Amino acid sequence: MKNLLTSTLILMTTLLTHGAILFVSIEQKELLPEKKQVLKYRKVGKVNQKDQNFALPSAPSAETSPVLDRGLLEKIGKLIDKIAPLPKKKNIKKDPKKITPTQNFQFESKRMQAKIFHKIKKEGDHSKILANKSMVLDITPPEGVSEDELNSLEKKFYSFQKRVFQNYLYSFLRVYKQLSMDSPAVIQAIESGRYRLRGKVTYDEDGNILSLKIIKSSLDDNIHELFEKTLTGMNFLPNPPRELLTEEKKLPIFFNLNIN
Repeated sequence: MKNLLTSTLILMTTLLTHGAILFVSIEQKELLPEKKQVLKYRKVGKVNQKDQNFALPSAPSAETSPVLDRGLLEKIGKLIDKIAPLPKKKNIKKDPKKITPTQNFQFESKRMQAKIFHKIKKEGDHSKILANKSMVLDITPPEGVSEDELNSLEKKFYSFQKRVFQNYLYSFLRVYKQLSMDSPAVIQAIESGRYRLRGKVTYDEDGNILSLKIIKSSLDDNIHELFEKTLTGMNFLPNPPRELLTEEKKLPIFFNLNIN
């Protein structure tokens, strides 16, 4: 009887102990926070390392993310501007590249020649002859001419160029009319082709022609003859400015003729 009572007590004690442990386990499980599900990624840089993984926590939910008041941010921004306003950007205009006196001389020369060309083109039957054509001459001041000299002699240089360019145009018109009467093929060649001719005529200090060189001509003999006779027709230039002469007392002038 005593042994039976002892066995019964031991059994009841064992059952109570297991029940208490089970209750505590269930209660702790309910109290612990739920583990967030994470994604596992394979490590990069190692071959066949499938068992070495690292976990990235999931992004915070909208409920836990902080929300900033837009109105509050605008007020803070205005307050910062009042305390330390940003300096206003100044519109800085870049200075144009400085034009040298020689470049300005050439620019003004081209503009002057264009005016003379259009003026003479309106005279008589010149409009038809000078149609689809352009004529330009280049006179470059020799090295050593100072900026002050170019500025002080500007009117003198332009007056001389004006006379030379007018002579060039009238020489072309005179030769064109003469050749068109002697050889009508000249007119046909001009109307059917496109030509870019350039020649150099060198004068002495008195304005007499020293040499003539056709730098760029045409394969058409009629066009070549027209241009060559135009230049030889200008065999004298009165009163060339001494300041435009080279050290050898020569005055080189380049003549251009564009057709079509």
